[in-house]
Amino acid sequence: MCGIFGIILSQSEYNEPTAGISMHERIRELSTANLPRGNRQFGFWCWSPMASWRRKFNTPFDPANLPLSPMQGVIVHTRAPTGSSISANPLNDIHPFEGRDFVLMMNGQLLEYDKKEHINQRRLHDSHIDTAYLAGNIEWWLQNRIVEDRSNGEQSFDELPVSEALALAIADFTGQQACVLWHRPSRQLYVWRVMSTLYHRQVDGRIELSSAKQSDAGWRLFDEGCVYRIDPNTLAIVKEALFPFSTPYATA
Repeated sequence: MCGIFGIILSQSEYNEPTAGISMHERIRELSTANLPRGNRQFGFWCWSPMASWRRKFNTPFDPANLPLSPMQGVIVHTRAPTGSSISANPLNDIHPFEGRDFVLMMNGQLLEYDKKEHINQRRLHDSHIDTAYLAGNIEWWLQNRIVEDRSNGEQSFDELPVSEALALAIADFTGQQACVLWHRPSRQLYVWRVMSTLYHRQVDGRIELSSAKQSDAGWRLFDEGCVYRIDPNTLAIVKEALFPFSTPYATA
């Protein structure tokens, strides 16, 4: 079981002198509903306009481990390891997973991913949990997103948008997933889900994310089968791509 929760501040909110204190307090509040989903290990990704941090801990979540310096955004992933594919080094299985141009966190359970040869060949990291296979397929599509275009009668080549490359990578998998991905070159956040819940709300110059629905008002589920882009500077949430999905589970 896993949980994802986090906050993205607008630029003006980030510039407020008390932004760092209020973010730590709100992260602690968001964690309350998420920790029952699994809290033996945690990791986070956070960023400011000038820097970013990635950390992993083989201990229960403690907001005191978050950076004290002001952050524009922070995404936390907590988990309780399940299944038989646990690595000898537990840090290998803790999210976030990192590719050349992205950082990925996932909540869910993917099925039969290790039975597809091309997925096996693309697996990233010294881990055999499902997220390592998803990360590997995303890495491949982000690095191979040049496509041929003959629509005007002549041969040309275009680069797929990040959201469309993600949609192609995600479509290779069945099961349930809710994911948050930070794309380094564009400094944009991408989210998507199938069955696994991922809620969001926009309030007071910030966007909040949570796997567990919080008690306060305004929380909405992201639609299934859609790749959303979140712009941390404007807080715009844009539905950019669709992907086919299948799951043996009943969907939310």
